[in-house]
Amino acid sequence: MTLSSNRDFRWFWYGQVVSNVGDAFATVALPLLVLEATGSVTQMGYVTALAAGGQIAMSLFAGLVLDRVHRRRLMIATDLGRMILYASLPLAWGFRAHRIGLIYVVAGAGAAMGNLFSVGNVAAIANLVEKEQLREANSRTQASTALAYVIGPILAGAICARFGTATALCVDAGSFAASATSMALVRFGADEAPSRVNEGGPIANLLAGFRFVSADRVLRRMQVFMSVIGLMASVGVGAAVIDLFIFRIRSDLAQSSAMVGVCLGVSALGAAAGAICSPRVGRRWGFAACFFGGTGLQGVGMVVGGVLPLVAGAILGGALWSGGLTLRAVAAISIRQERSPDALLGRTMAASWTATFGAACLGALFVTNLAARAGAGHALTWVGLALVTAALVGNARGVGLTSPATVKR
Repeated sequence: MTLSSNRDFRWFWYGQVVSNVGDAFATVALPLLVLEATGSVTQMGYVTALAAGGQIAMSLFAGLVLDRVHRRRLMIATDLGRMILYASLPLAWGFRAHRIGLIYVVAGAGAAMGNLFSVGNVAAIANLVEKEQLREANSRTQASTALAYVIGPILAGAICARFGTATALCVDAGSFAASATSMALVRFGADEAPSRVNEGGPIANLLAGFRFVSADRVLRRMQVFMSVIGLMASVGVGAAVIDLFIFRIRSDLAQSSAMVGVCLGVSALGAAAGAICSPRVGRRWGFAACFFGGTGLQGVGMVVGGVLPLVAGAILGGALWSGGLTLRAVAAISIRQERSPDALLGRTMAASWTATFGAACLGALFVTNLAARAGAGHALTWVGLALVTAALVGNARGVGLTSPATVKR
């Protein structure tokens, strides 16, 4: 069966496209809401760090939960929960109950639910397609996510400028309803993990994902590197680097909210290109070319965005940064799916993301405080150079990160 003829994968994919468009609205609207309420790039960093903290807290338990319960029902519940959370912001702003504390709650709790859904998302794809189709399926979902981030920010910027920033978050709330509907129409190959792996009690089960990652040479080396770049705020579509680009466009370059959306939307074309190219680059030059090459490309994008005092420089820099992100992400997600048995897949992903987002939480505070002290342009340039250096060192020392063999399920 091809991906195009796989009904369950198609419905799942369509729902995530809609959901990602809504998330793209939040990527623009939430930082702008913080900036409008406080005028502080440091507060933007606090909100981003709190979101990373929510992901960390949930990562500790997400894998164990998803490996022990009905995955699809839980994912629907997280969609509905996020719908309620994000709908609370425009409702509060409509009643002029402007509270930065509410943004903190939505950012933290929404990120925690998002992490739970994302871990389930990886397991879902692994149960919707054949093993040999994993890279193509991940490429397709990552590319459509990137395209959603082309359309979403442009529309979000226009809606923010015309109707107000809080209104744009209504779209994000509605997108979660669409995602929940599509999930209700999908049937996984396994709604629950085939084995609950009860070895040594609840603590041992909770730590099983960490043990698996530590014991697997490839996953262990990947994780060390991902933690390093997390400290440079260059992991995930909600990374604090996006705060720097937004702050630079809005404040340093004195552009409108609508232009912020256009810049981020056009930049996201790079993410689509990176996702589409990742399987091809991996087949031709190996996994390391995607993993370290994508990270180096992110660093180059940050330097370009920091050095060029033009909107075009911010767009080009953002495109290179996002392209490198998805070039690496497709390869990394696919390797984890291939190497992890289904009974441990949720916990393996959760363990990796706990360490990664723990570093990203610190990274968000670091880069935004650096921007507050030295300016967004200098912060982008310095962190970008550090990221390129990390990619070069990682590639030189990354022996074995080529095309590792998979683990049989």
